Amino acid sequence: MRTADRSESWPIRWLWLFGAVAADQLARAFTPFYTTKPKGLGVGLALAKRIVERFGGRIAIDSATGRGTSVCLSMPVA
Repeated sequence: MRTADRSESWPIRWLWLFGAVAADQLARAFTPFYTTKPKGLGVGLALAKRIVERFGGRIAIDSATGRGTSVCLSMPVA
């Protein structure tokens, strides 16, 4: 996890080096009830995005083969 000090927001980035997420899965990652897990509900990322945006923040996923997948959460400084 990395943090950066910015005057307007504090970004936090989680990085997974296990592999890349397929482009079609990445495009639907924040869609409610979309899941790739057999017993998943598909509400986790959709709910996280809704909460983060309600408080003026942003959440994004970036993924590339050979680089891994990262999730960046950026919240405004109070």
